[in-house]
Amino acid sequence: FSQLHQAQLLVQKLQDVGINAQIELHRLETGAWYRVLVSFRGQNSELEAFNARLKQFNLGTPMLRKKKAISG
Repeated sequence: FSQLHQAQLLVQKLQDVGINAQIELHRLETGAWYRVLVSFRGQNSELEAFNARLKQFNLGTPMLRKKKAISG
């Protein structure tokens, strides 16, 4: 998003339905952009349902930033 309040609105909507989200500031020479980062913790078998929840917000195709196995 080009404006902070737009990113904040999306984060609030996501958090209202129990999705963990945060804002990351990305500075460029032409200005600042605000990325909304969403965290998913769970099994690979649950990922499709999580992506379906994100589609309700018209976010397009999510980009996987990193995948890390968590040992118990």
